[in-house]
Amino acid sequence: MATTIPVVTLDPAGGPPEVEIVVGHLHRADYQLLLFDTTGANPVGIGSSDGKGKTGDATPDRFPLGVPASALHRRTLWWQAGLASFVDEGNAQPFSVVVRVLQDGRIVGLGGGVGAMDRPHTFGMFHLKVQS
Repeated sequence: MATTIPVVTLDPAGGPPEVEIVVGHLHRADYQLLLFDTTGANPVGIGSSDGKGKTGDATPDRFPLGVPASALHRRTLWWQAGLASFVDEGNAQPFSVVVRVLQDGRIVGLGGGVGAMDRPHTFGMFHLKVQS
């Protein structure tokens, strides 16, 4: 079964794009956000030098991509999240992770994962495209 990678279309005249990760169902996550170049190599961390962060702490989980929208054409934004629960309700407990790409306060890309805590790891990516 083939997986379709979401394409995020950015306005080259718009503001700097941001990415946000939101974890639901009384969970927290250790996550990583990486931006790859047009060849799919040379990852750069988003939000920190290695792209790693944690939800559930005092630091917001929304970060600028660090590159103007006009320079993001054909680049890839990759994310992963490993989850832990604040409550112990067993492996059948559901989780949700939402990853949003925003530009000028609007959601221009939406991805994420849902599942049960028997497999509390999810990941995904976005292909970035700049409107012509």
